Amino acid sequence: MGAGTNEGRRSGAGAPRDALSGARADVSTPAGVARLLREQYDLDLTDLERFEGGWDSAATMWTGVDAGGARYALKITSRDVQFGLSLAGSTGLAAAGGVLQPVPTRDGALWATAAGHLITVSHWVDGADAVDLGPDHVDWHELGRVLRAVHDQPVPEGVRPQRGGIRRSSSSPRALIDTVDRAYRHGVAPDLTRRW
Repeated sequence: MGAGTNEGRRSGAGAPRDALSGARADVSTPAGVARLLREQYDLDLTDLERFEGGWDSAATMWTGVDAGGARYALKITSRDVQFGLSLAGSTGLAAAGGVLQPVPTRDGALWATAAGHLITVSHWVDGADAVDLGPDHVDWHELGRVLRAVHDQPVPEGVRPQRGGIRRSSSSPRALIDTVDRAYRHGVAPDLTRRW
């Protein structure tokens, strides 16, 4: 998948076909999503419905339940998130805990493709969105432990990150810190001091 673009691939004679059946893939309706999940993931989910959430504005999110009552999340995106999925699916992170593992496809892949989109499935995690809770409800030590585990992982083979590394600035670190200090000088500093 390219740099997250999808021009000319959504309809018409050149529309992509489902990788397994050869039929034109449909990822916009509950019936089409259910079919894709059966064919690519061997999952038979009911009560499929869209939901809002996540940081990927190019994604459509679905949730559904299997016969045993387990809930799953499905993400359909035009963005290239293969690097992050490969990292999340690494055995080292699975052992470390704290990182949601992708559910593998029927052939063991961490994602599927259909209709020019990348499809991922994970087990549903109940609870409030961390963004809605705010910084006082974060277990900072646990977050640090998980981030350490992520950074200790080797770079996944066969996929490339979308960005080539940290964005650089021509400003000195001192100038950058001064800019932040000026922006938050009034009213924010006491609140941050209490938190830290």
